[in-house]
Amino acid sequence: TDVFFGPDIPCSTITLREGEPLKEQCKVTGNPSPYVEWLKNGHPINTSVPLRRNDTGTYTVKAEGHVLSEKQIQVNVFYGPEWTCPRIYNIT
Repeated sequence: TDVFFGPDIPCSTITLREGEPLKEQCKVTGNPSPYVEWLKNGHPINTSVPLRRNDTGTYTVKAEGHVLSEKQIQVNVFYGPEWTCPRIYNIT
């Protein structure tokens, strides 16, 4: 006989570098294998798309398997320094 459990959403905070995707950052487990959906501000997102610095925030993970589970996860996107002045100067 099969043992049904989960889904289990183990993450509460995820820290990524700018340009990395959310995909595979929070492994949701369960039997049967759960269907997982990520949302930001109530809207589904594509977890394969690389994140940008303004993607930092609270996300909702919904996982449906034997039962429905939902969890809020804080996603932090870190980024390197950025030039704020022109790279070329004209001296007259």
